[in-house]
Amino acid sequence: MSRRSDMLVIGIKNAALYPLRMLLCTLTLSIGVGAVMCVWAISKTGEDAVREELWRMGISRIELSGSAFCSSDALSAEEIAGESAARHFSFPARFGGETDKRIITACESELESAAGIRLASGRFFTRLEQERGARVCIASDSSGFILGESAETMGMTLDIIGIFEASSARGTDVFVPLALFEGLSGILGITVNAGINADARGKAEDMKNALALKYGSGVTAQSAIRETAAAQEVLRVFSKVLIWVSAACILLGLVGIMSVMLLSVSQRRREIGLYIALGAGKASVMSIFLSEGCAYSAMGGLFGAVIGILLTKTAGWAIGISAKIPTRLFPIIILASSALGLLFSLLPALKACSLSPADALR
Repeated sequence: MSRRSDMLVIGIKNAALYPLRMLLCTLTLSIGVGAVMCVWAISKTGEDAVREELWRMGISRIELSGSAFCSSDALSAEEIAGESAARHFSFPARFGGETDKRIITACESELESAAGIRLASGRFFTRLEQERGARVCIASDSSGFILGESAETMGMTLDIIGIFEASSARGTDVFVPLALFEGLSGILGITVNAGINADARGKAEDMKNALALKYGSGVTAQSAIRETAAAQEVLRVFSKVLIWVSAACILLGLVGIMSVMLLSVSQRRREIGLYIALGAGKASVMSIFLSEGCAYSAMGGLFGAVIGILLTKTAGWAIGISAKIPTRLFPIIILASSALGLLFSLLPALKACSLSPADALR
């Protein structure tokens, strides 16, 4: 009976002997573990989704302005960014017999990828059409223009070869090849796609400095990366608060296990005294309660993993995202829960092994 392995088995059997007590002991711990898993999975998936959506909306773009840039300047910006870049400028104009003016953006064909313009139908004009100044245009899906028809403006007829989603290029109604209107007075800007994981702020500064050497200090470079980072930081802070609240549930669950174990030591004094009288050492007696507490917390981790999966699926369905918990985390969760249970069972185990046979059997 003094063998430590036997004592470990006794501790695990004691935990399994009262399933209702085990369930009540592990309930708070399970909810806390499940909540932490759910918040982590939802926040990670949500943050990635927000970042990709912001990038899709063009938040990662860098806008250079301040001078009538030439085509070589766009190429220089493209080399610095490692992504596509395009020159463009915008101006108001009337179409047909309309009284209100629409915003036309004359641009290079590379603006489609540089600005993340999404086509609803048709196509964007090609580089050859851009170089030749073809009389074609791409209209917003909110402009009322129809693919395949024509639109008249500034004394010329433009064939509508594409329709783009208005949300992907706010502030523009029609895109036309830059060569058509390059002679108009206006400040030419350059749009650069910084990329979803790029250091846009650093690249913007590099581009600004490179162009300032040619055009002077009037060159400006703007991006919304700082605002995007601030929005993501708010999401991270909110997630951290929820994780800490969930961690408090885990702590309460562990304290509950420790309280049950202390109560168990008081109720089983005669049993402990009998083990000691039969020759069980302090380490053997401690192993009974350590293994029992470890069993409680391991079950709490296991139940918590199941609760975490259910919460993640339910919350993901409710807010419309597909969040998943990697299966490789499950063994880590159970082991971490067991280790914490072992730690919080230390006090009851020390109390049990400190009893003398005479006092315990009295």
